[in-house]
Amino acid sequence: GDTAGDIYNVITNCETNTPHGEFYFIGRPIALAARPMLLKFSSPKPDLSLADFAGNASGALIKDKLFVFGGYEHLKRGLPAPITITASDAAAIGLPASLVAIAPSVQHAQFLNFRMDWIVSNKHQVFLRYNYFRNEYPFNSSVGGTFALDAASDFRDRAHVLGAQVLSTFSPTVLNELRFGWPYRNEHHFANPLTGAGPQINISGAATFNGSNTVGDRYQEKIPNLNDAVTLIRGAHTFKAGFGLQQNQDTQTADVYSQYNFSSVAQYLAAKAGSPFSYVSYASVIGLPGAWYHSVFWNWFAQDSFQARHNLLLIFGVRYDRFQGPAADPNAPFSYSKSFRTPGKDFAPRFGLAWSVAPKTVVRASFGMFYEPVPTNLWYNTFINSGNPQAYQASIPASSPLAPAFPKVIALTPGAVPPSADITTITPNFRNAYTLNTSIQITQALTKNDSLTVGYVNTGARELTYLRNLNLVNPTSFLADGRPFYSAAQTAATRLDSRFNNITLQDVGAITSYNAMIVNFQHRISQGFQVSASYTWSHSISDAPDANSFEQNVFIEDNTSRLRDRGNSLVNRPSALTLSAFLAPHVSSSNKVWKWLANNNELALLGNLSAGDQQNVTSTRNLTNDTKAATRPLFIGRDTVRGPSIYQFDARYTRSFAVICECIKPKFIVEVNNLANRENITSLNTAVAVDANGLAQPGASYLQPLSTVLEKRIVQFGIRVDW
Repeated sequence: GDTAGDIYNVITNCETNTPHGEFYFIGRPIALAARPMLLKFSSPKPDLSLADFAGNASGALIKDKLFVFGGYEHLKRGLPAPITITASDAAAIGLPASLVAIAPSVQHAQFLNFRMDWIVSNKHQVFLRYNYFRNEYPFNSSVGGTFALDAASDFRDRAHVLGAQVLSTFSPTVLNELRFGWPYRNEHHFANPLTGAGPQINISGAATFNGSNTVGDRYQEKIPNLNDAVTLIRGAHTFKAGFGLQQNQDTQTADVYSQYNFSSVAQYLAAKAGSPFSYVSYASVIGLPGAWYHSVFWNWFAQDSFQARHNLLLIFGVRYDRFQGPAADPNAPFSYSKSFRTPGKDFAPRFGLAWSVAPKTVVRASFGMFYEPVPTNLWYNTFINSGNPQAYQASIPASSPLAPAFPKVIALTPGAVPPSADITTITPNFRNAYTLNTSIQITQALTKNDSLTVGYVNTGARELTYLRNLNLVNPTSFLADGRPFYSAAQTAATRLDSRFNNITLQDVGAITSYNAMIVNFQHRISQGFQVSASYTWSHSISDAPDANSFEQNVFIEDNTSRLRDRGNSLVNRPSALTLSAFLAPHVSSSNKVWKWLANNNELALLGNLSAGDQQNVTSTRNLTNDTKAATRPLFIGRDTVRGPSIYQFDARYTRSFAVICECIKPKFIVEVNNLANRENITSLNTAVAVDANGLAQPGASYLQPLSTVLEKRIVQFGIRVDW
């Protein structure tokens, strides 16, 4: 529960009377790393170095009674992001060479892990753990591509996690597991010496510079939680039931900035030359946007694993979730923001079976409903943009009488809210997002060590959040494809609530459907050889923009019809093949030298061949006067462009040496990422100019690679010592 997506398990060593440990180091010589794909040949090779060392140890403090485990890792790596601003655009804008150089991003990350296991008695065990994480990441946000260095911000992150677990075996058929956790996280973005003073200048498809819109945010969260699960075995039935309770204690502040948006370099130069309203729109966050709020999530579940026959296992279950939000601000100016709805009927049934229909054939099938916890930023966005004078957003077209003259920024008396303020709210009909997951797989044993699995997977996501501009009413005309065009004037005739310009409604009801056929071949390890090949053919479609983020941040194209956005999902990848192989040959020979050379070698290979990423084409000019949405040119659907296919092969070689003093086992490691040095592009410049009618007029930069690319060939060397 508590997720409609992936679940990760982490296993650490412990519970051994004999001390054990490991030291690991891996480094990356810059000379053996290929030049980044988007780097100009006239530029020197950037810092691609990596140094990662880690160690852990475990043993007994009290024999057979009290055990400890500790681990530490420090990672330092260069993450250069080449800038794609053209020399001609940089010269026209007046950007110095120092601001279009590669960002000197060198990340430092540290991990600390401590665990203690206490065998209280033959029926009770207690586990205690502490985890620490620290991340220092300069030039973290708004880096590479069309971002100049003075648009970037630095990032710092900290996390502490305390955990405890009590495992009680009351009898051979009754087991109870009680868990407690207290995670704490603190992160923020801040300016570096190169960050511009603002206002930020954004020229669509060309450059963003002169300031950052990602400076000043801070996020602190504590999540104390308690979970309990009891297992009871009765004959052919294994019953399990439990509950969970957690409180999210959040403190957040948002960025404060001003930004001018231009559709072209010529438009920006016109503004500099004395046409102060030649921009497209002006955006600003002014005040002290922040909130402190609590939410409570709790659940219970029950299930039965029933061995109906010796070859048939059935599993039935149900889970209930409640995601109780914080109290709203009763003094919020807009009615939707005065209270938050908490759904109360989130029951999720699950069913599964495993059936051995023949000695070499197994059928597995499952169906389950999974509720997704509410992103707490839904409430936070409403708190900080409610329309109260503490803080507000403004998004103003240049044609508005409230628009500032470039390069001025809006200045107001503290406590005042301009009539152009934008606010954010939540639909009063809020419902929790959920998925309906269905799968069926048939596995056939081909030989003693080989099997083939064919399966079908369907995931239907419902009640997903999407964003729309609630305040725009009474369009003055319509585009040729039927989209409404709104007036920039802010009056009772053009706005649902004339006190505000834009009202971002965090609405629910979007639908996504994913269907996939999966074919997997597995050769389990035998005679030092293991191989796996998995092919997936799939299609994912949705009726609202989706985002690879913990919250929705993309607006629908047409406020009057969500179906205008029905199209490929951002994650749609119709074809993907993953290959992996592991070789550890063993050679018998009377020749000692040959035997020493041929044995104690391990080779791991990984291949990924897949269709490219979906890309959404957007217009450099706003076509509807909805300043919240990134509009598409006429007659172009959402996510209709696909990037180049991805082909990548990685390899890892490990050489073990003779055991020293009967307990120390050294190893030498070589890793190669992107063995073929292929240029794998994951994002394209899809911003396109349009003519007076709104039809696309692609230029030279259209569909050219942006900063998001996979790494070219990288070679790393390492050592590992187990003891």
